[in-house]
Amino acid sequence: MAEAKKGEKAGKEQARGKSLAAERPRDAVGKKQEKMPFEMKMLGFLQRHSLLVAGIACIAIIGAAFIYVSMPEEADVEDFWNANQEMSTVKMIVVTSNRCPGCEAGNSLEILFQANGVEYGVEFVEESSAEGQGLIQATGIRKLPAFIIEEESISDSVLVKTKSGFAPLKDVLHSYVNKGKGTYWEGIFVFSEMMLDEGKIRPNILLEETCGDKHNILVQYFADPYDPRTIERSLDFENLRTLLEAEPDINVEFEYVYLPTYSRFLEEVYLSEFGGNPKFVRDNIEGVAKHLVCVDREFGTKKFNRLQEAIYSTYCEIDENTMASGAIQPLFDCGDSNHYGFFVNGEELEDAVKKAMIYEGVQLSECLYTVENKFEIMELLAEKAGIDRTPTALVNCQYEVPLDKVLAAVCQINNGLPLCWE
Repeated sequence: MAEAKKGEKAGKEQARGKSLAAERPRDAVGKKQEKMPFEMKMLGFLQRHSLLVAGIACIAIIGAAFIYVSMPEEADVEDFWNANQEMSTVKMIVVTSNRCPGCEAGNSLEILFQANGVEYGVEFVEESSAEGQGLIQATGIRKLPAFIIEEESISDSVLVKTKSGFAPLKDVLHSYVNKGKGTYWEGIFVFSEMMLDEGKIRPNILLEETCGDKHNILVQYFADPYDPRTIERSLDFENLRTLLEAEPDINVEFEYVYLPTYSRFLEEVYLSEFGGNPKFVRDNIEGVAKHLVCVDREFGTKKFNRLQEAIYSTYCEIDENTMASGAIQPLFDCGDSNHYGFFVNGEELEDAVKKAMIYEGVQLSECLYTVENKFEIMELLAEKAGIDRTPTALVNCQYEVPLDKVLAAVCQINNGLPLCWE
């Protein structure tokens, strides 16, 4: 509960235009330059070659795959460590948005550079400026903040720590392009926030598509019911729904979107340990998600909250009264449960439905029968938005934020709400 309040407080500060992070230093690593020769050179290059963009996009994949061959096996920067090596100045432009103030602060690319002693120069360009619009159009940026790095500025001697040892930074960036986490134009890397420091999710602004408006807000909550992070934030999600749906000045609709993350891992482990029919195992694992999605759509917030609490009281072996009281600590300790790692079976799920006092009539049965066909659409939605971690919220198809920043996103959309002034 305290964590939810802190998230709301941070959201209110953001709505009043305050940065969510301390102002970045102007000296030492990441020193801000007064001129922008790299930016102008890059923008000019892309504009002069605008007719070749489609061709470059095609050959970039081939080029990235060729360079990836020279990489150390399984090079990955998700588990980086401090290292001392020869200094080199990496040139990077960060395209920011006034609609998401402070979202670029503490980004994981700069954390990566700093943790590995990589000297870099960074320029900040706002999306609404002429330079920002030019860069967005020329590079196909779809999410802000965006990071544009000049390959030529990366010395071959610049290394970063990976899970398999040290690897050239240049090769590691190419590997991420090869994995679909960025794009590569001739001599230029373009990335959105890649969340390189495992476990932290940062706010982003999605370009091109929007939905809802300031008076009708849609919050799509991408979750995997077996994901430990989703479990830890489950009561926060319930509290946020209750808070926003009670706001009289706007209509807020929540949509629980199933995105399998930990569930696929759970499926692999179960099949490896116990065997069985893969289709049967997956159907059982997805049973919880099917019920949560259907109850969310057909019965609303109160019934959804009751069902979620009944399911987690079983999976985490928590007394129902403790769960309903809002005591969040047992959810953090869910991994200590003897049930943890074994999916909730059909009989247990039926008991949870009864405890939630949900009538299993035609309304629920029809949804459960057809909802599996919608799972693929949900995954495509996540892929289109570039969402691959749970839990993540998408507000009005525009703000991709962690749960504790949903209120801040709502206040960015409509700062006239009383709850944004508190």
